[in-house]
Amino acid sequence: MQDFSKSRDSVKNQTLNKKQAYQINFASLPIGFHDFSYEIDDAFFELYEHSFIKKAHVTVDIVFEKEKKGCTLDVTFNGTINQACDTCGDAVNVPIGTNQMLTVKVSDKLETTYDDDIVIVSASETDINVADFIYDYICVC
Repeated sequence: MQDFSKSRDSVKNQTLNKKQAYQINFASLPIGFHDFSYEIDDAFFELYEHSFIKKAHVTVDIVFEKEKKGCTLDVTFNGTINQACDTCGDAVNVPIGTNQMLTVKVSDKLETTYDDDIVIVSASETDINVADFIYDYICVC
């Protein structure tokens, strides 16, 4: 019998390594505004095993404002995603262009938020990975 657990772990590790490109070390940034830009393509969606989006070309620009007790990310998406037409089922390129705000709060207390646009991180955290936020925002466009 073949052991697939090692191959699953290998795929998981490769995915985590590829997501490192979307890691922002906010602890090392001075207070103020910082710009980040990402080109999202087919390879990005391969990081998500069950993604219904397989083809896309989206530019993601982030204006990252670091404050004393958190950060605000003003995220702009422009490009196209390829998906099945609701009417005929054929693949079509759908233009997207939107802007989303994400607030990162730093807290020593364990807090819960029910707002998808607010993330609470421990005061000991130094990084935030924006890959999952980018993926979620593109999927709901």
